[in-house]
Amino acid sequence: MVLCVLFRQGADDGVDVYHEALSSSGFQAANVPVLQFVFQSHEALHRCMSTPGTYSALALTSQRAVEAIEKCLPDRTVTPLSEWNSIPVFTVGAATATAAQKLGLHTRGDAGNAEA
Repeated sequence: MVLCVLFRQGADDGVDVYHEALSSSGFQAANVPVLQFVFQSHEALHRCMSTPGTYSALALTSQRAVEAIEKCLPDRTVTPLSEWNSIPVFTVGAATATAAQKLGLHTRGDAGNAEA
């Protein structure tokens, strides 16, 4: 069996379509993560997210942006994200919209994704 190395993070949900496709073609697949995400400017983001009335809109450009918001506001009883629903919340891509909606944000459309 031929080993195929994928330089990427494996699927979070346990179902990896790349592994399935390669296995069905007779390959053995292995993921090697090559990127690490480190959230920066935690305090600045927390200050911004704590004052939703200051802004005219919120634009979330990736699922990582949604993750950063979730990490900086672990206690959403102090500043509930629902307060952000009084202004437009835009997302780039359906996956980002879904992640934002899971946090309780009401998104308006999406502008596309990374695929051509």
